[in-house]
Amino acid sequence: MKNLFCITIILLLFFSCGTKFQETEFRNKYMFSVELGKVNFTENISFVENLEMIIIPVEVNGKKYDFLFDTGSVTMVSPEFKDELKLIDNNKTSQITDASGNKSNTDFAILPKITIGHIDFLNVGVNVTDLSVFENRCVSIDGIIGANLMRTCFWKIDYNSQNIYFSDKKNNVTIPNPELKVAFKESFGGNPQTKFKWSKWDFWATWDTGYNNSIQIPDSLFFNTDDYQSLPLEKGKGLATATLYGSNKTQNQYKAVLDSLFFIERTDDKDTLSFITNQEINISPNPATSLIGNKFLKSADAVFFDWKNKEISFEKLPITKNNNTFGFVPFKIGNSIQVVSLWDNSIAKKEGLKIGDTLISLNGKNVQDISTKEWCNQFNAAQKKDSIVFIIKNNNRKTYSLEKYPLFNKG
Repeated sequence: MKNLFCITIILLLFFSCGTKFQETEFRNKYMFSVELGKVNFTENISFVENLEMIIIPVEVNGKKYDFLFDTGSVTMVSPEFKDELKLIDNNKTSQITDASGNKSNTDFAILPKITIGHIDFLNVGVNVTDLSVFENRCVSIDGIIGANLMRTCFWKIDYNSQNIYFSDKKNNVTIPNPELKVAFKESFGGNPQTKFKWSKWDFWATWDTGYNNSIQIPDSLFFNTDDYQSLPLEKGKGLATATLYGSNKTQNQYKAVLDSLFFIERTDDKDTLSFITNQEINISPNPATSLIGNKFLKSADAVFFDWKNKEISFEKLPITKNNNTFGFVPFKIGNSIQVVSLWDNSIAKKEGLKIGDTLISLNGKNVQDISTKEWCNQFNAAQKKDSIVFIIKNNNRKTYSLEKYPLFNKG
């Protein structure tokens, strides 16, 4: 079930201080307080991909942990790190907004040291928030490495070798002859953002390695022009469960293929317009944010982030391929596995599958009252297959046998 669903995890930070001056002062003093414990270094670490997201090993106080590498977030830790944290003045809190626009207040603290490879990062400002929601998405993490830490040095993600190279010297890790360079600005939290243009709209999108799909734009932008009517468009229904603060509310979901999407390219220190064509995108309900996700970045083979010069370099021109899908998404909610997303033109829906239907078997294995770990094992195994068989129990039992198909151009 590869690419069966996406997890939108961008985490934008807005402090609950008072004025803009107070917010900036707080950010510079605490969130941007990260220091390097060493100079003149070059380091590399291996990473694993889980549902097309990057998980890296880190060390805190002699213990090893798994963290999500997320350019669209600030650094975060779970409440289990409370003994390692230093509370700041007045126990400041911050407000986090996930990719669907859902908000929550969290505590903000300082983590005195976190080690990546052999390099110590000191005085790291962190949000303290419950990350257990990731486990139901079959991603187990203890924290998130975010942009406020990354901006202290240079980073190259090599997707082919599954290594991340980082250094305080640009030339030690840069991509020698990139096919593309893109200019960016930093958001309030340090996240890289580039201005894009589609139809009559100019909009800023965040480069987000924590978003495991390609490109996301809000429906308020996409449908507010007549140009969308000439594009390939697929519609479905889904629950807003795939974000950090998601709910069980059913909402419309859309995918489209854009004819062209323009963005700012940097050539010889000059900014010019460039474009990509025939790019599949997700269209999410307002107030969702615009994102450029890890699947898009991965298609370039290697990507170099340079916060000092505000640019991203791509080894190859990033172009993602259309997804194959079974037409629906199963998700663990409470003690059951439920259908949480369904495309209107899918065989699954035409054969009677509905949002909220409960799976009792997947590929011949029972999934009733299944633990999260057991479900994730079955789910990950099913991802690798081109066909699945599952049994639904609502008023009656019904068996479905489905094969993957391309969402667009399926014939």
